[in-house]
Amino acid sequence: MRIRIILSIILSFTLFSNAIFAQDIDSAYIESYSQKIRLMGFVGTDFIQIRDNGTTYTPNIPLAPGLGVSIKNTVVNVRLGYRLFALNNKKKYGKTKSFDLQIHNYWKDFILDLSFQQYKGFYSRKEDRSVGGIYPNLSVL
Repeated sequence: MRIRIILSIILSFTLFSNAIFAQDIDSAYIESYSQKIRLMGFVGTDFIQIRDNGTTYTPNIPLAPGLGVSIKNTVVNVRLGYRLFALNNKKKYGKTKSFDLQIHNYWKDFILDLSFQQYKGFYSRKEDRSVGGIYPNLSVL
């Protein structure tokens, strides 16, 4: 009981104290962009795997094209994977549809990252790496 009280006091002091100071801006490292809006294209490789009772469910879409927009300190990325870059055999591994939305906002003292991912269509792998089955209606939000 006594240890909990001591840890609570230390945690409260750490969270609510203003004892950390840093330099405002490192002019040798940080510089403002000359453009107000920036558009970018990319190919993302993020994907999700589900493990349940020794079975791994994997989407068949390791690469997905995306578009990004940057306005001042806010970056919005959208990535769609609809059978464009399925690297594995679609008949053997099935088809996967994916949607990924990321919003990043950077302030001087605060960072906000929001992410949303949706996948539909998985295949399962057995422990010997062979395909266990195709699950076209299995989805993850």
